[in-house]
Amino acid sequence: MTGNKKIVHFLSASDRINYGDLLFPIIFEFYSKNNNIKFYNYGIVKSDLSHFGAAPTKSYRMFQKNVRKYGGNIIVGGGEVLFVDWGTLYAFINFNYSKLLYWYRYSKFEKRYNLTRFLLSNGKVFIPFAPNKSELSTKKEIKIFYNAVGGTFLNSRLKQTYKFKESLLSADYISVRDNRVKKSLSEHNIDSIVSPDSAIFISKIFSKEILKDKISFSPIKFKDDYIFLQIGKPYIPKDIVLFSKDLMKICAELNCKVILCPIGLAPRHEDDVFLRKLAKESYLFEFVMPNSLFDIMFLIANSKMFLGTSLHGLITAQSFEVPFIPLDNRVNKVEEYCKTWTYKNIDSCLPYTDLSKVVKIYKNWDFQSAHAEVVKQINLVTLNFQQIFKNLV
Repeated sequence: MTGNKKIVHFLSASDRINYGDLLFPIIFEFYSKNNNIKFYNYGIVKSDLSHFGAAPTKSYRMFQKNVRKYGGNIIVGGGEVLFVDWGTLYAFINFNYSKLLYWYRYSKFEKRYNLTRFLLSNGKVFIPFAPNKSELSTKKEIKIFYNAVGGTFLNSRLKQTYKFKESLLSADYISVRDNRVKKSLSEHNIDSIVSPDSAIFISKIFSKEILKDKISFSPIKFKDDYIFLQIGKPYIPKDIVLFSKDLMKICAELNCKVILCPIGLAPRHEDDVFLRKLAKESYLFEFVMPNSLFDIMFLIANSKMFLGTSLHGLITAQSFEVPFIPLDNRVNKVEEYCKTWTYKNIDSCLPYTDLSKVVKIYKNWDFQSAHAEVVKQINLVTLNFQQIFKNLV
């Protein structure tokens, strides 16, 4: 079936409409196209989000079946996926299950028995994006690689630390996306290297010109200067009126409007909920519901500045050399990524109480340094990919 091609089982959370997660298989498959690879893409459920520009996923059960049958290489594609249990992941896909998990009694039951593991798989893999080789029940040769992943031992609702450690120690190669993750793994004697998130590569695949042919609207519609704003449901500001007034001051100083565009539409992300409300606060605010990931990418790439809580919104802006300011210091993964990779321009998330600093940060932005960092980090991602590919079985 595969001939002389090497088999890659690519595993990521690309089975939900969350912009960053959808990028991983697209980037990796693009890079692997000249490497004689048979590429299988999996999530925890079967999905087809091709209408949104995403790659379809096979189910986790099919992942287990194919690994048993063919062996090959398992690549965990990226994102905040380490140590995340089955129930939490499924809550990001299914709205009804997400509501059920908020119910204390069921949540406690799920935490104890991990029922979703048996619903979505054969029950043998304890943590879906950190499979232990021994859990995969194959006599074929397999290798496991982690591609610039995020997550720490403190991430999980589950307390079986020894299982996490055993799984990661069975891996052949681990790259992580920030120093926080490396430190967490090192404390448990797990080796890893730090590599930028592969999303920094996105502008090498989709230039602004290519994006013009992929978007669902005329590019002329957004020819005037604008700030791209996104805020995830868990991180909304407490006072929408005060927040909108601060935004209007920024618009006045920079002579632009604000495009309110959701990036995460999956359960528990639901960026659109707050942004729709915010759009009613000023004529300077325009809500845009994206029809594809390319709409999101185009709007960020052509913006004056990115403001938001999304890590991959920020990295997309960085890739297209657009100034970016992460919002809300509750978003630990974004703060840690900035400390690791963007500290020359910004090294922390801006609290909503400090929005008065936005214009100064924008005007002091060092575009030359930012460009040099993008070039450097794309090279580091390429080296990370090369390290994975040269060790495939």
